[in-house]
Amino acid sequence: MHVLIADDHKGVRENLRWLLKEQQPRWRLSEATNGQEVLEFFRKTSPEVAVLDIVMAPIGGIAAAYRIQRTHPATKIVFISNVYDMREGSAVTRSLGVGAFVPKADLVRLLVPTIKRLLAKASRRG
Repeated sequence: MHVLIADDHKGVRENLRWLLKEQQPRWRLSEATNGQEVLEFFRKTSPEVAVLDIVMAPIGGIAAAYRIQRTHPATKIVFISNVYDMREGSAVTRSLGVGAFVPKADLVRLLVPTIKRLLAKASRRG
């Protein structure tokens, strides 16, 4: 399984890479520093999951997710943020009709279970 991690802070990307490798060593990981790089990445390949920081420049996670869902609708989106709280982040995912939201403060505890839940839900539909 292939996961794309997108965050504009190098330390966050490093921590996410470590977390995912620690909990799911077989997952293949790629990184992007902003939504523009995410969209360029999706022109070449199609990971099953994209973990997107909501607030990035010049293109944020919400705009990137909107475009990804139009061209790669099977990709599961997990939004992350330390700016949005659970209520706000969940509202964003509902409004776009995609994926899930995990606050950055809860990534260690919730990211892998959230990804697995999204993938399981998709396989039940498929």
